[in-house]
Amino acid sequence: MINSKIEKIIKIFFFVSFCTFCKSFDQSKNLKFKDPSKLRPELDICPWWNRAMTWEDFLEVRRKLERPELFVYVDKIKASEKLESEGYKVIPVIHASTEKEPFIDKLAAYSEFVAKPSHMSGSTGLIVYSKGKNLVNQKEMSLEDVQNTMFKILDTPSNSNEWYLQNMTKGFIVQEYIKDRLEIKFHTVWGRVVAITQGGSENMDWNWYTREGKPISYFSKKLPPPFLYPELREEGIKLAEQIAKRTDALRVDFLVKKHENGNKELLVNELELRSKTGGPEKESFIQLLNFGYEGMCI
Repeated sequence: MINSKIEKIIKIFFFVSFCTFCKSFDQSKNLKFKDPSKLRPELDICPWWNRAMTWEDFLEVRRKLERPELFVYVDKIKASEKLESEGYKVIPVIHASTEKEPFIDKLAAYSEFVAKPSHMSGSTGLIVYSKGKNLVNQKEMSLEDVQNTMFKILDTPSNSNEWYLQNMTKGFIVQEYIKDRLEIKFHTVWGRVVAITQGGSENMDWNWYTREGKPISYFSKKLPPPFLYPELREEGIKLAEQIAKRTDALRVDFLVKKHENGNKELLVNELELRSKTGGPEKESFIQLLNFGYEGMCI
């Protein structure tokens, strides 16, 4: 009789212990970042993170995140408004909308401007307008053509397979045209710039540099030319790291605006959550990313 009671107690103990273990195991699928003050909640990938994660694995996880809070990073309209409200200098906006409201009258005052979708990736739908011509395809284009093209874009789904780009409100933005189009992209991991890409201007390839501005060879043994406008590097690092604070991996892109007096100014162009341009530094990016997640995921 006593043995039977003890046996029953032992069985109950092991059953409760096993259920507790099962419950904790199930909950592990929804584990969150230990310290939300160190990472913005909308970027948390702890439920899917593992020590063997590659840069491609990371991009795939981020691509599938169903979080409307991520819209502000990828929506060109929202990102521009948010950054400007926080005091950062952005490319001046001539017009932005998610509706088919006529805006030709706003364009009439400009001989040059850039128009693009706010819900697409890459250069899809991009118009670089200059004196009646689209410099992207070198075809003649009227202001009415520009307006009609942007209106058509509002009926066009995103070309990207990311959940947030497919589900955000479709829109377009028209910005001031920055001549020469030199772009400097700061790649950050855990809020710190770890590499820099520079290029985009006429007859200039996309080149990679270390945080310190030293050239990095890529796809060839030939090193790229010295970093152009090194005086902008430290300023760009400071701005990019302010913008990337409490993020795991974020690319902050600037365009260089040259003034008539010779001064050069950095203007935020875009933010990039899912940069596939890991380039020659891809392995170091993922090592740093995994190191941070390993220390801060429960």
